Amino acid sequence: AEVNRPPFDIPEAESELVAGYVSEYSGMMFAMFFLAEFSNMMLVSAIATTVFFGGWAVPFMPLPEQPDLLYTLIGGAIFFAKMYVLILLMMWIRWTFPRVRPDHLMNMGWKFMLPLAFVNLLVCAGVAVMQAEAAAQGQPVSRIAVWIIGAVSLAVILGALSLFKEKERPYHLVSAGSKEEKE
Repeated sequence: AEVNRPPFDIPEAESELVAGYVSEYSGMMFAMFFLAEFSNMMLVSAIATTVFFGGWAVPFMPLPEQPDLLYTLIGGAIFFAKMYVLILLMMWIRWTFPRVRPDHLMNMGWKFMLPLAFVNLLVCAGVAVMQAEAAAQGQPVSRIAVWIIGAVSLAVILGALSLFKEKERPYHLVSAGSKEEKE
């Protein structure tokens, strides 16, 4: 949502305006807007690769004590490959999904994501307290307890999801000129 690309383009809304705010520009100014947009995609992908996907680390291989030139080059290639995959994922999402309306996005954020974040915060706090108490007693936290907490939090999440099912409409929509309307 940080790159202002559809379907999360709340500031630009190409479907509501002719072509967004860039419709007034042409030529080099238009090219600069698109260059800035794609540069932003690359920057966000580079940051996400570094923070979430291990950066230059080769998957499933330990880092050597003294990396040689070949390992450094392979690490750079891995970093750019991970960036490329994230850019393709952004483009795939843009091409696949319709634009999200602002009211639907706010509805999902306030009614689903925020309560889910609070549940996640409580679960993490509970696990941290449980680990601290177990460490004070000199006992490790059993994996069964962690699995139980995970199952309870999953049940809470699924319960929250079931609350937000789409409700049936109290009226029946009929298209213009259909047989039901004439009868």
